[in-house]
Amino acid sequence: MAASSCRFALKFGRLKCLNTANTWLTTRLLSSLPKESQHVAPRYDFVDKYDFAIYARGPGSLKAKTIEAARISIVRKTKTRQMWKIEATTPVTKKPLGSRMGKGQGKVDHYVAEVKEGQVVFQFNCENETQASEAFRLVTFLLPMKLYLRKRPPTNKILWTEF
Repeated sequence: MAASSCRFALKFGRLKCLNTANTWLTTRLLSSLPKESQHVAPRYDFVDKYDFAIYARGPGSLKAKTIEAARISIVRKTKTRQMWKIEATTPVTKKPLGSRMGKGQGKVDHYVAEVKEGQVVFQFNCENETQASEAFRLVTFLLPMKLYLRKRPPTNKILWTEF
């Protein structure tokens, strides 16, 4: 019997087959289905001082070390110090290796920046687009999330261009 002949019902966040004859169809979690959006509307459209901005395509968390490594790669490629970056403000604790369970919370191990979909991660100035796109390429290797680069328009009326 084809899978299309089975009627599905949503119950407690799961898809279930209603026909008793199709018991071989297993329940499937809705969260396992692909939900990737093609275009993400930026949360922060305004960029006052900077020519280029790197936005996040999806949510995630960035460690302070990875943010600093990406900042250094941008500075090396664009040869500019004029930039803005996201700050890692959320502490993450960790128990020492070999310690037993209990006895309270562990010490602060590192700091993390919680990034939302469409949020600005970096903003920077650059002389030309080729340097900016090369810096963006290096940043995509370092950060564990999907990103996109936007260029500021010459006037405020024109929409930003993505590339």
